[in-house]
Amino acid sequence: MADCRALEVVPLKGAMTNEVYQVCWLTAPAEAGAGAGPLKEREVRKVLVRIYDDGVDLFFDREDELRTFECMSRHDQGPRLLGRFPNGRVEEFIHAQVGAYHV
Repeated sequence: MADCRALEVVPLKGAMTNEVYQVCWLTAPAEAGAGAGPLKEREVRKVLVRIYDDGVDLFFDREDELRTFECMSRHDQGPRLLGRFPNGRVEEFIHAQVGAYHV
């Protein structure tokens, strides 16, 4: 389990109807294999935490959006859904760069 004091929380920009954060932490060293061997190196884990803004439900149904996201996640179309909470969700973090769109 990660030490909550060791979490790095980075606010991300660009979300229109949510607050979005990248959360990073180091994993604990793990055994390389059963029986013997050196410890595996620690690795950085990242997730995306999405917190829904108030009032957006006036424009679209949040439950419909979540059902669609869950379905896409189950079929490996986009990030995996890792968890839900009353006003948001935790998703797999996919590093991507938004490129310029030229017409």
